[in-house]
Amino acid sequence: MSGTNRPSRNNKYRSVLKEFRDELFNKEDLEHERRFDAKSLPLLLIALTTGYIYSQTHQDWAAAIAACFMLVYALYFVINRTIYIVRLVRGDKTSKPYNQTIPQSTKDTGERLLSKIVDNDHIYAIIGGYVVPIAGNALLIIYSATHAQWALWSTVPLAVLYIAYWLLTLIVSINRKLIKSLSERDIRLHEASRRMAIMQRDNAIASRTHDTVTGGLSYIAFTAQQTMETLDRNSDEYLAWSKIEATAQQTLDNVHAVIDILSSPSAGTTPHSSDQSTESPVDAATLETSLQSRLTAGDDRLHDLGFRGSSIMSGDFTSTTKTTLDECASLIDELYTNIASHGAEHCYYRILITADNGRIVITQTNETGPAANANYARSFSGRGLGLHRKTIEHLGGELKASIENDQWMLQARLPM
Repeated sequence: MSGTNRPSRNNKYRSVLKEFRDELFNKEDLEHERRFDAKSLPLLLIALTTGYIYSQTHQDWAAAIAACFMLVYALYFVINRTIYIVRLVRGDKTSKPYNQTIPQSTKDTGERLLSKIVDNDHIYAIIGGYVVPIAGNALLIIYSATHAQWALWSTVPLAVLYIAYWLLTLIVSINRKLIKSLSERDIRLHEASRRMAIMQRDNAIASRTHDTVTGGLSYIAFTAQQTMETLDRNSDEYLAWSKIEATAQQTLDNVHAVIDILSSPSAGTTPHSSDQSTESPVDAATLETSLQSRLTAGDDRLHDLGFRGSSIMSGDFTSTTKTTLDECASLIDELYTNIASHGAEHCYYRILITADNGRIVITQTNETGPAANANYARSFSGRGLGLHRKTIEHLGGELKASIENDQWMLQARLPM
């Protein structure tokens, strides 16, 4: 029975030793050691240098300096290793990995070889962390006690090996920082190129819009003005052409505003990517006046097309940003257009704008049917509300829409 238990105990001990070895050479823990050795290296170099001076000159000051720096290094070494053992026992893993990921394309053969040497945990443990420093200190202690020259001269190759390892570590570290800096520069150049491409695209869009859309709208407005000159100002036909001319002019102004945005120096960025807190606020009176004028104009257009309904604005509005005002105005125009395009012929609609807990709430309802209003047939893409939803969400609001029992319902909530 005891023979059966003995292999089991041996396996348990081997497992414990393996776990301790794995923990001892854990990359995160060894990074802690590397940082310690890099910081304590000047102490050791000064101690070794002044110790060598003492061996050649027998000056008391050199011995005193060497002893002081060696004592400080020894205390630093003991304290650090004690902390390391405590961390090992407690299982703390707070250090960052030493090895850094570097694109393979940036490494030549020599640089890869140097990195492998520096990143090798066993080489570090032998040369930079444990064997060489401990052996060097032991030889110095032997020399101090016996003045045996062989002990002193034996420290020379160990010191050269130790210094060479840390110089190599320094070179690799500087090289990695340089590669990282070059990589960040490439990223910045790529981002600048991307922004330049977007600006060029926006300028092309602005130019194309100006040459096509504005030209067509200007022709419509000019035709309406010419026709109005031949009509009686009190006739219904004159009133209809005047609304066409006013709508064309208003749309033309909006297109010009879009062209200004696309061709501005800040083009290429997200329309609402700037900090809204830096915008000049729009006071409550301006907000109410602007939105009410949109409602009035929208109602007039829909009533002319045969739709029945009304738009109401109520509540205590406060100041807001120009971005929010522009989005509210643009959304209201889109709602009237959608009613004219998708609402059942001569359907009843209602648009309500209220202020609720620091938010602007826009609600729209209208009847839907199998056929759109034949008097306002036009092509549409279906992208309008999707674009408005993204903009409103970016501003911190929300837009919801649904159809229930042939009744379209939409609500948008925007922060003031």
